[in-house]
Amino acid sequence: MLDWGSHVQKQIPPSYLEDGDVILASARQYCGRADKNAETVVLNGAMPSTLKRYLQLQEQKKQSDIFKRTGGG
Repeated sequence: MLDWGSHVQKQIPPSYLEDGDVILASARQYCGRADKNAETVVLNGAMPSTLKRYLQLQEQKKQSDIFKRTGGG
């Protein structure tokens, strides 16, 4: 639920609560699909290490979900 004092007044977007596929579908609805012919984006600064960490966490979550589904947790 959106908290007026914590988000709206401070102009901080709320956390995403939907599945990643729902978020991507919403982005495609408003922005269209990605241009496959667009120039390559160069990640600099802390972005490459942040992206690697995100992918590690994403894989951990996937493994955790599998573990829960198979009765391991």
